[in-house]
Amino acid sequence: MQSISHTYFIRYSDSMEAYPEQRAMAAFVLAVIVDGHRRGQEACLEAGLVHVCLRHLQGSALNGAQTNPLFLQWLCHCLGKLWEDFMEAQIIAFQADAPSICMPLLSEPQPEVRASAVFALGTLLDVGFDSCRDGGVDEECDDDEKFKAEISVLKSLLYVVSDGRPLVRAEVGVVLACFAFGHNKYLKSIGAAYWKPHSSSLSSFPSFAHVKATAAIQVSILVRSSGLELIPQKLVEI
Repeated sequence: MQSISHTYFIRYSDSMEAYPEQRAMAAFVLAVIVDGHRRGQEACLEAGLVHVCLRHLQGSALNGAQTNPLFLQWLCHCLGKLWEDFMEAQIIAFQADAPSICMPLLSEPQPEVRASAVFALGTLLDVGFDSCRDGGVDEECDDDEKFKAEISVLKSLLYVVSDGRPLVRAEVGVVLACFAFGHNKYLKSIGAAYWKPHSSSLSSFPSFAHVKATAAIQVSILVRSSGLELIPQKLVEI
């Protein structure tokens, strides 16, 4: 039974005949199966869980009908746990345009849904691209394209950084902190260049290693627009 349990819950969460609350419970069980468990992640990825969840999230936006918030919440949480620290699942998610599907959920009226959407988007960020550089994934892994997609995710999260609910703001804070930790040497360089005298032009910002100049400029703009220029200089020089 253990070897087929994940497929049972995937089919149940995909069933249009089940009650939304029951489908939400199935998504919860799947989130537990993939939570920090690589074999569970691999099994659910192979069973097509990414596409099942994204299809229902996309359908909720296209149909215009009010989808059960609990179901949306656990679909997002399930996806976040599925591709968390799992490069293969992240690549499939980007290929399926997962960020564009999850971003509209940031404006849902229920804060739990917004927070879960932030979590799902945040775990798509492969901090530091180490698995790509170490050869852990084949040629499908393109640092530059993936970095541009991450910039798009971060820009969308900046719109909810001042969300009225602490639950949502806390999730955004975690995502931004993880991104800053993973790219700290680049952000320090950008911050140091910003604090230099006569550094008003974008051309003064250093470019990222393994990233094209245009992507580096996007990061510079992101840092400035997010208010990071307000950080005291002594922190930048750490």
